[in-house]
Amino acid sequence: MNDATAEQKAEALVNRGVTKERLPQPDVQGAIADYDAVLAMNDAPAEQKAKALFNLGCKKSLQDNASAAVSYLRRWREADPLACQEKLDQDLDFDAIRDDPAFIEFRTSLPQTR
Repeated sequence: MNDATAEQKAEALVNRGVTKERLPQPDVQGAIADYDAVLAMNDAPAEQKAKALFNLGCKKSLQDNASAAVSYLRRWREADPLACQEKLDQDLDFDAIRDDPAFIEFRTSLPQTR
């Protein structure tokens, strides 16, 4: 990928992370590493950073770590102008923390839809 643009590299890493999560035996740590790699890229587009942050929030929720999930989601809100409650409500990954006060507070801080 030496000749790929930063946008192409970031998109490839996000897509690879998603693919690793969907394997018959998911590679969660590999997916997290790919998302972290996007965040470490100074020139990654905001859209790809937002996707990586949202996906990291999902992973932390699935690990029942509401505090870490909300931390990533706060950063997602800053990176994604379309961040909204509807996006959270549609994602089953957040079921584990839906009743957590920090998640509820964060969720209600977002507009309902965009």
